[in-house]
Amino acid sequence: MADLVMLDTARAAMAGVPESALIDAHLFAPRAGAVRDVMVGGRWVVQGGRHGQRTALEAAYRMRSRVPR
Repeated sequence: MADLVMLDTARAAMAGVPESALIDAHLFAPRAGAVRDVMVGGRWVVQGGRHGQRTALEAAYRMRSRVPR
């Protein structure tokens, strides 16, 4: 089992960030869309920047917060 977060270092927003500072840059000055993949307990939750249950989560959020579409 593993928990992983993979950053998309090919994004223009990451340009110029030294490899040794990528995690620090993400934690202290996060860039939108930088998280590409997330694994929790050995199962992929986010792949290619998209959560596997995004549609269901958005619908539940809208119901709770009454945000119009």
